[in-house]
Amino acid sequence: MVRRNVSLLAVPSFLYRLVRQVEEKTGYAVALTEQDALGYDQITRFATPRQPYHEISYIPAYRDYAVHFFTTGLRKILRFWELPPEERLVPVTQAGQRLPDPEHAEVVQRIPAAAGIDVEDLSRFLYEGTVRQLISVPGDLRVEQEIAAQIPEHRDDQRSYLLRQIKDLEEHFAPEIAAFAPRRVYQAVSAMNIVLAEVASDIAGVDFPTYTRASPHRPLAGQLRSRLDAVEEPGYRGDRKATDAWAEELDMESWFDWLLVEDLD
Repeated sequence: MVRRNVSLLAVPSFLYRLVRQVEEKTGYAVALTEQDALGYDQITRFATPRQPYHEISYIPAYRDYAVHFFTTGLRKILRFWELPPEERLVPVTQAGQRLPDPEHAEVVQRIPAAAGIDVEDLSRFLYEGTVRQLISVPGDLRVEQEIAAQIPEHRDDQRSYLLRQIKDLEEHFAPEIAAFAPRRVYQAVSAMNIVLAEVASDIAGVDFPTYTRASPHRPLAGQLRSRLDAVEEPGYRGDRKATDAWAEELDMESWFDWLLVEDLD
């Protein structure tokens, strides 16, 4: 059964096949929901004993891509449940965590008191955003590559979303963003965004955007891309390896931990 609070027109038949596979594989139903305050364009939450259903959520501004989010979310769930229970680990961070001391001090230095900005809140925001990218982008890209290779009937919807994503990433490279972000954080996020935009461009069949080709952070992005491409392990186990490889490359291994999904409650 698919539980949803969003009406989808002309749902492709392959989605119903994926839903049945998820239900048979995991024993849980799937909910597709539209939510106002996710902080990201979409999130996939795996079922736990406390929430006995999988939830794939997206924000209203990206409603046009609901079918794509449903597709990627279902594939993420299947990849996760292919592993034995003892390997079903998810990345977690400590609630309210801010940037490490060196980066936090840099934020304090860059933000004048007269600006009226809560530096602690900004530091937490930057930490959460950076970690979110680190723990999601490698796996997300691998899922996009898998879908492009295995679900050709979804090609147009996938391409439409990827083109929107490439466009939306451009604002990150604005000088105003670089002005207040700690150097190491901005370098890491920029490099991850470059890989995201360029892999998306590869899948969509378009040229790399100007903002990635002109960025001084392309060398680090090249290292991340190489480490992503070097992971041969399929599925979620490979997603974890790619995430850990990026964390090592960016010297951010201590920024998150891996926890069994059943222990999240």
